[in-house]
Amino acid sequence: MLPAVFSDVFRTGRSIDAGSDYRVIVEKPTKSVFMAARAFSLIELVIVIAILAVITAIAVPRFTAAADRAAFRAQHAAFRQIEVALELYYQDNGEWPPNTPILVTPPGLVPYLHGDIFAVKTPIGSNWDWNGPGSSVDEHGYNIAIKGTVLTNDEWLEFDAMFDDGSLSTGLYRKDGQWLVRPVYAPSD
Repeated sequence: MLPAVFSDVFRTGRSIDAGSDYRVIVEKPTKSVFMAARAFSLIELVIVIAILAVITAIAVPRFTAAADRAAFRAQHAAFRQIEVALELYYQDNGEWPPNTPILVTPPGLVPYLHGDIFAVKTPIGSNWDWNGPGSSVDEHGYNIAIKGTVLTNDEWLEFDAMFDDGSLSTGLYRKDGQWLVRPVYAPSD
């Protein structure tokens, strides 16, 4: 413990005579000394903001592109899930489910799917359509289709290039007017 003389020095910050042999001088620093050490200059703030703006300009498009690719993967997986469900339905029943209007799940297909997938929007925000027996769409056979107006033609080409042959006129995915079509079965006449 400090003698009373020293504790008074630390408490008050005044210099006192502690005896004839020595003298203790204690000065309290002023607040402005501490504030000057903690403050940033305007130039430093502008530089930091500029750096953050550059990082944001680089990062945001990459995150957006990653989100688009994720939506494309989810869309492809949903197409594949419906295709597998249709094939299982065919194996169990010996026939394909009948044609249905947009947003209507083919009768008997729900047990093969995880829920009523046709009643909800696709991962990219479009509507499902099954063109089965009784459909007027014959060019691609029985097919799963989505309305293709939610993406530009370049985006559809990017989608096709990710999962197919890069051409919207051949392969797994085909563009037919405003529809993206995935053929499931081509009936022979």
